[in-house]
Parts: sequence; structure tokens; C-alpha cells
Amino acid sequence: MERLSYICGEEKIEIEQDALEFIFDHSRGDLRAGIQLLQNAHTVYRGKKITVKDLESITLNIPKMVLFRLWDTMEATKKASSIAKLRQVVDAICMDGYPVSALLSVISDRVVGDEKLSDSQKAEIALILANADKATVDGCDEELTLLDVCCSIVKCL
Repeated sequence: MERLSYICGEEKIEIEQDALEFIFDHSRGDLRAGIQLLQNAHTVYRGKKITVKDLESITLNIPKMVLFRLWDTMEATKKASSIAKLRQVVDAICMDGYPVSALLSVISDRVVGDEKLSDSQKAEIALILANADKATVDGCDEELTLLDVCCSIVKCL
């Protein structure tokens, strides 16, 4: 991260500290990938201080709040036995234009890191996500696919 900060100083790129951390996390420590993302952001937002929101928009990264809202709604759906609220959240996510394939990846990361889920639950959800990923590649409706994924995950919780 020090090197990215140095580059920003030398190139006179204004960037928030959180945005530098985002680049570091997103590039997983790969300096070349981090520099590429920084260059892309600088090109798109030339003359403007680069923010995390700017970086999320060019990387098609799903904001954490979107995942938190979706996951919390899935957990609440399990307790409420109604998918009405879940459907509203899925509709809102799709209307906001988030790519379902990217969201499936973020859900996968969330599931893998969840210590409350058993290994069998994680395996079952991984299979659900794999089938959904194939469905999106095959051209299935993204909103219906996401709703199906969420309902299937609710059954696993």
C-alpha cells in the first residue's frame, strides 16, 4: 500500500485512504493489478478525488451493504416464512444494476467465511451457487435466478 500511496503522490492523484485500502484489498496485494486499477480510476475520474464508491463502480464490486441487506433478509425470511420482503430486496438489487454473477461470488465468499454454517450447509449452498452461475452464463433471467438462489439458501439456513 505504501507503493500505491507513493505513486499517488508522484502523479498528483487525489485519493481517499479508504480507496487506497480498497485497491490493495481488491488487487489482493498484486502491485501491478493495483496500479492498473489506480490508472483506470485516475483516467475515469481525472481531477476528482477518488473514493471507494468510484472504485466500486468501475470494478463492478458489490458494496458490502448490499450483501448485508440481502443476507439479513434471507435470515429474516427463514423466520417469517414469507418471501415478500426477500423479493423486494432482490428486485431492488437487480434494479440497481448489480451483476448477479458478481453477487454470487460475493455470497460464496460470505458463506465460506461464516463460522455459524456447518460444512454440509456450506457444501449445499456452494452447489446452489454453482448451478446459478451456470444458469446466468446460459442466459437465464438474472432476477429469477437470484430469487431462486436466495429461496434455496433460506431452506439451507
